[in-house]
Amino acid sequence: KHHGGTCAIENIDLDISSGDVVGIVGQEGAGKTTLLQCLAGLLKRDAGTVEWFGELFPGGGCLPGLAYVPPMPVYYPFLTARDVLEYRIAREVTGRMRHQHIDSCLARLDLAEKSATKVMELSRDEIKRLSIAEALSFDPRVILVDTSYVDIAAACSEASLRALKDHAENGASVLLAAMSTYEV
Repeated sequence: KHHGGTCAIENIDLDISSGDVVGIVGQEGAGKTTLLQCLAGLLKRDAGTVEWFGELFPGGGCLPGLAYVPPMPVYYPFLTARDVLEYRIAREVTGRMRHQHIDSCLARLDLAEKSATKVMELSRDEIKRLSIAEALSFDPRVILVDTSYVDIAAACSEASLRALKDHAENGASVLLAAMSTYEV
């Protein structure tokens, strides 16, 4: 992938299996976010291929069963943490099961007590955990977590890491990108 005249990423060969938690670490500007966005189908690749569970993915759109957690998630400030998840899973889970599912997702990320709190009142750490809860809410086969521009401690809080590891132990794959100036 090129941005203007600059090559952001090239010659990447990455194989992630079910149950893997893989970290990509690099300096600012190394291409971590570009790689994740190309894998997620959010950026069009200039060359190369992505194989998705044995099938070639041509690009241009999000892959089914993939969740991308951006480095700085943005939500409407007037929504509550519960509203964010309600909106996310409205078409997939209905009725009583939806309320239980949302409660479970919030609890997994230590956000149960914040369910009625508006996004504008949440800390940066809580917003990042909410974005991970949102991603996990539909049980993706692969989750890409970009922490390239945020405090790694917030993105990789104990609750976040526990939830991501649990998800991988259930057969999913997790790819986490972080700046090398932090310890993962």
